[in-house]
Amino acid sequence: MKRKIAAIFADVLGLDKIGIDQAFFDLGGHSLLSLRLFAQIEEQMGHRLPLATIFEGPTVARLAAAVRRSNDA
Repeated sequence: MKRKIAAIFADVLGLDKIGIDQAFFDLGGHSLLSLRLFAQIEEQMGHRLPLATIFEGPTVARLAAAVRRSNDA
């Protein structure tokens, strides 16, 4: 799951690859790109997360944990 989210991060941000603990906003992300990020996560992984999740945990690792939690709910 982390690899898939990392690939989505990299695609949205236009980067070759990123680390799982690098923050979305530190990598050049902004609010409009976060909308695209969450749309891609929903499309590719079937999980709709609240947009506030990116502000609470803006890393691949934290978003993967949020997706896992949504699976458990």
